[in-house]
Amino acid sequence: MSTPEHDPVEEDGAYWYFLSYSEQKEHLSRVARFHRDLESEVKGLLGRVNAAGGFMDVEDITPSARWRPVIWNSARKTRCLVALYCTDYFQSDWCAREWAVVSRRVNLYEAEGGNAHHVIPLAWRRGRQRRPSGVDVYQYVEGAVGGVYEKRGLFHLVPPDGVTADKEYWDIVHKVADLIEAAVMDPPIPVIPEEEARTVVPLFGRRMLRPVDIVVSYAEVGPDADLGMWMMYHLRSVGYEVDKHVLSPTSDGTIDVLRNSLRRARKVILVLSEHYLTTGDMSDTALDEAMSDESSDWQRLFPVVPHAGPQRPWPTRLGDTADVRIGGPDEAASLETLLRLAAAPDGRAQRAPAYPGPPHAAPPPTVPGTAGSPGFPGASVPTVSDLVDALEKAVSVKEPTLRRVWLTETGLDVSSLNLAYPPRTLLFEIARVCREQTGGYWPLAHALQKLEPHSPSSRAVRDALTGMTLPPPTTDTTTG
Repeated sequence: MSTPEHDPVEEDGAYWYFLSYSEQKEHLSRVARFHRDLESEVKGLLGRVNAAGGFMDVEDITPSARWRPVIWNSARKTRCLVALYCTDYFQSDWCAREWAVVSRRVNLYEAEGGNAHHVIPLAWRRGRQRRPSGVDVYQYVEGAVGGVYEKRGLFHLVPPDGVTADKEYWDIVHKVADLIEAAVMDPPIPVIPEEEARTVVPLFGRRMLRPVDIVVSYAEVGPDADLGMWMMYHLRSVGYEVDKHVLSPTSDGTIDVLRNSLRRARKVILVLSEHYLTTGDMSDTALDEAMSDESSDWQRLFPVVPHAGPQRPWPTRLGDTADVRIGGPDEAASLETLLRLAAAPDGRAQRAPAYPGPPHAAPPPTVPGTAGSPGFPGASVPTVSDLVDALEKAVSVKEPTLRRVWLTETGLDVSSLNLAYPPRTLLFEIARVCREQTGGYWPLAHALQKLEPHSPSSRAVRDALTGMTLPPPTTDTTTG
């Protein structure tokens, strides 16, 4: 008989397993029955002498004890986690933290070359709600095909106290007990400090999954944190419901946190800096690879580059959206950009593809002619060049990401344009297309009016057009 590498006895208060669950009070007896049956089987495998046993809060926290430290210390030391997945589980902040603490330890173990199998999920109650991103990284315990467990969950197999359980139930108990035995006999996963356990960022839970307007994601480093808090303050001050996602050096599962944030929020504004891309488990490669799954959720990710941010090119998919800058001495301009970004329609953060020209496409066109419609008598006649001058000063036109939103609002078909042209040349081309498709230039002004109803730039564009041609009939009486 081979000698186990680790003696299965209690080590510094480490339980063999931590039962993580969320159940209605009237049904706690089913959780307790499963816990007792499982613990009995594990003791049969590992022995009863000096047995650490399993942890279940209602049975292992004594009255008057400070229960929070007991939870933290048990989760950060336990040999493995048995998680009873159900809708209530994913809505529980405490279950989310218990899961995140053990998952953090597993990640540390695997980073050192270990092969971890210390998170053991079970289908407690099955429902149709979508699971949070990241939890399926651990394979759940499977049951017999067509059985009650696979159809409804373990909850419906646990018998009342005093009633004999059927074979399907015991098959699940034995399978979980074997997994716990393997986790206990293997080298233990690292124990993390209590402070780290308290501050770990969970993937799910009521707070992490509640619907909000905007999630602001930033690194906890000084300049990034200052900008993140500044953005949150001003977004909240104009009525947005805002949550934050803060990266720390110990952050795990950041991509999954972002995915879950995109599911619950109308958009995620991300402070994109070198700090952000080198904090915790985040990197530009990881973010770029995540965005390659073509999920439409990523279209609601709006990266903001700090004013003094890196000038280097980003990876392809990340670079397609990383072109809005905020910061510098002009706070008013930064605030205007932030609010334009917050108000941008959903699902329009992706850069429109360039028109596929021939292999040796001709260079961008020179400034086209400025012939226009007759203006008002007695006034100098503004030209298309004057219109472009006014458009260039508008934030919603100047910033490439917001420019795409403005183009969408115009209703123009710009598929024939190469949007990679220099900004001024591109604006002349947009004006040409607008005239060809609508007979004038007013759609450019109306689209800008929707995004910047009171900006001086919007007023300047309308003034330029008023001198070029009579305004078309419209019910829009907004004057800017």
